[in-house]
Amino acid sequence: MENGKTEGCERNEAIRRGPLRQKELKEMGIEQIDKFDYREFLKTKGITAEQFRKERHKCPLGEIFQEFQNLRMKQSIQEIFEYAEQISGKLLLRSLNSSASSPRASLPVPLIDYFCGEVAHHASNAQTPVEPVFVFRLVEALKRRQTATASGHDWAWIKANEKPKLVRTWVAQAYAFGSVLMVPHNQWCYTAELGTHWWRGKPEDFAYMYRFVREHDSLLNGYASLANTALLYTNENFSDIRDAALKLAEANIPYTIIIAGGEELSLRLTAESFARYDYIIAGPEPLSGEQGKLLEKSEARAVRWEGLSELPEAITKQVSIDDSDRVRVSIRYNPDDSAASIVCHLLNQNYDSEVDNINPVDVRVALNKNLIEKAMCSSDIHEAVIHRPKDSPVHLAVVETDDTISFEVKGLGLWAIVELRKKVERGGSF
Repeated sequence: MENGKTEGCERNEAIRRGPLRQKELKEMGIEQIDKFDYREFLKTKGITAEQFRKERHKCPLGEIFQEFQNLRMKQSIQEIFEYAEQISGKLLLRSLNSSASSPRASLPVPLIDYFCGEVAHHASNAQTPVEPVFVFRLVEALKRRQTATASGHDWAWIKANEKPKLVRTWVAQAYAFGSVLMVPHNQWCYTAELGTHWWRGKPEDFAYMYRFVREHDSLLNGYASLANTALLYTNENFSDIRDAALKLAEANIPYTIIIAGGEELSLRLTAESFARYDYIIAGPEPLSGEQGKLLEKSEARAVRWEGLSELPEAITKQVSIDDSDRVRVSIRYNPDDSAASIVCHLLNQNYDSEVDNINPVDVRVALNKNLIEKAMCSSDIHEAVIHRPKDSPVHLAVVETDDTISFEVKGLGLWAIVELRKKVERGGSF
């Protein structure tokens, strides 16, 4: 609905293509669908354009109208891709200017190879935001990747305050959680006062970060989140699962997301989906149908999300960090290679906006052995090597107890990748 009017094709097709049967349409006083005017229908119900924009789900036939819009959105996307491939004469990588940030934004997943668009980074808070972590984890669950940039308002704040080192924390976090941040060389900025303007990142501020990524692609590509706990994502429980994801990320509790999808996402949970986890954290709306039965039959323990304090200790104690509460951890493994190293990304959150810098910290990280065994079929870690931008690799001492393996990092800067190796490699160099 635009300026109080609904376009004719939507006005009728929204209802015609909806799931309501003819009997139900007649009960609502709709006798001739081809002559049905949705705008006039809403006006007879006292619905204004403003009400429709703000509370469409409460309006008569509002859900059906939205279903039609979703259908047409996907059809339009597919038509554009197919036309482009027809012109080029070959298959193309498909992407959207979007992010995996909501149920509706995820609808085109079956049509695309990756998301490419803005992810809000809340630059004005002058701290590394946790919110993008949810997008990165959700897109991983969708078996896609997010090529991200910040929003126009974020870049406007960076330009106004000239904080390139804060942007570096965004770069590190994106890669540490399995996604990508576009090289910030010419960024679109927007404010109501200035409109469109631009911030140009300097190569000396960022080139070494992307060089580090390229040189360590073997510890990034093909890796996935390592966890014994999964968040059960459904559209109905979106808000609760998003809240859980952000709180678990802040507390450095390992988790993945599994999606109870339907035909719209071409994703269905199987018995194997649950078998890989010890715990499944779910929202208040129960999982129904065949997928719900699979969860009931699985050996995983289902826990309803009611906050961190209500979670079993077995979930919250998988990782512990001493000496710093401002380090974010992302633990990843190669699910296709049990001999591959586990990687532990350490992201220093001690950003000082006054001087635009990260204050180094000393940190000790301990991982439960059962988490390591999930990736390697063994907890026999013999070697840890730390990789940092601009630094040469360094061996770290590994301390083993009955339940954990741990290591210490002195002077952690912006970002480090700690590579945990199953066997000592001999005869080579870094």
